[in-house]
Amino acid sequence: MAYKWTPGSRLSGDADTVGEQLEKIRKVHHERLEAVDVVNAASDDRESALGQLFEWNLKKAARKHWVEQARYIIRSIVVVMTDPQFDRPIRAFVQIEKDDASYYTSIAHVMSKADMREQLLERVLKEMQEWAKRYADFKELAGVFEAIDKVLPIRTVATKRRAGKKAGSRRTVAVG
Repeated sequence: MAYKWTPGSRLSGDADTVGEQLEKIRKVHHERLEAVDVVNAASDDRESALGQLFEWNLKKAARKHWVEQARYIIRSIVVVMTDPQFDRPIRAFVQIEKDDASYYTSIAHVMSKADMREQLLERVLKEMQEWAKRYADFKELAGVFEAIDKVLPIRTVATKRRAGKKAGSRRTVAVG
């Protein structure tokens, strides 16, 4: 068996060695791989391929952890609309990438800006594709996969069509 990093992963190093180390931890712990056991093993051998993936400087690690906590807090806030047309809470803030920067802004702002709305929709569709690939072996989800397959080709055609238009066109294509 060979291991590799998932596409888009920011991790570097020998994925095969890390995968083998994770497998060894799982076996030692009776088929259970838990994050705390991974941290303990990495801490025991900080020079290992697994150990080198961690930040061991406590100040830097704490700062990274707090930033990740802030992201989690931002992602966890929803807006409860008083308008009965909205039957469920919606995320208050979403992540946008612009000018080599990544930041969060309100969903209302994103939906009011064609370029940001388009970026969010493209990310949602990409996540749907990735989710479908990840769970493709589950026959019980065939109906969900069929629905995703119906949406994605329509979206691809609409995106190509729009790309052929003059620059500055702000027309938004609804998916449906």
